[in-house]
Amino acid sequence: MAAEKVYLVPEKVWDYFFAHRAELQAKSLVMIAECKDFGVEVYLTEEESRPMIVVYMDDSEVYAEKMFGYKGCVDTTKKVYDKYIYGNAVLCEATEQKEQKEDAEKKYLLPGSSEGDAWEVEIAEREDELTDAFVDLIYRISGEDINWCSLDFDEMCDDIKEHVLEYMARKHGIQIYRPMFLVDDKGEEFLSEYPYECMIFEDENNPIYK
Repeated sequence: MAAEKVYLVPEKVWDYFFAHRAELQAKSLVMIAECKDFGVEVYLTEEESRPMIVVYMDDSEVYAEKMFGYKGCVDTTKKVYDKYIYGNAVLCEATEQKEQKEDAEKKYLLPGSSEGDAWEVEIAEREDELTDAFVDLIYRISGEDINWCSLDFDEMCDDIKEHVLEYMARKHGIQIYRPMFLVDDKGEEFLSEYPYECMIFEDENNPIYK
C-alpha cells in the first residue's frame, strides 16, 4: 500500500476552500495529503481571507504559504506535494523554473470560461483589499478628518490608489499583485497577475519614475 495519500488534488483546492470557508475561518486545519513514511501531513487552512497550505513533519510545522488566485493555488499545491509528499526535489525544482518562466509570459484566458470566472472573483476581491488599504492610509494620515476634502471621497481614494501603485511599480520596481485583464497590441485580451510589468506607458521617459 502506497505511503503517499492525496485527499484533494491541486486543481480542487481553490474550490474546496471557498466551499468550506466558514469552517476554515475557525482556524481549523483540513488534511489534504499525507506521507506516513516520513511523518508528513499537508493541511489547508485560512489566513487573512486567503487559502493557506501548511506542512507538518513529525508534528512540527515546516512550511506555510498563502495562496493567491486559482493558478497560484494549483501551482503552490503541486509544488508542496512534489517536495513533501512525493519527495521529488528534481521535479520540484523543475516546477519552480516553469513557474518563473510562465510568470514572464502572457497567459491568455477567455472571459466567461470557468477559470476566467474564478479570476473575475479574485480580481474583485483584490481590488477591495487594495481600496481598503488606501482608505485606512488616508484616514491615518489625515487624522481621520476628511472635511477638508473637496472631492468625492471614493473618487479621491481611487485617484491616490492608482498613482501610488503605479509609482511603487515604476519607480521602485515593487511587484504589485493586482490581477487584471489587459489588451495587447493585437487587441487580444489576456490575464496578468502583476500587470505593471506588462504595461507600456506613454510617458516612459518621465523623470519622476527614474
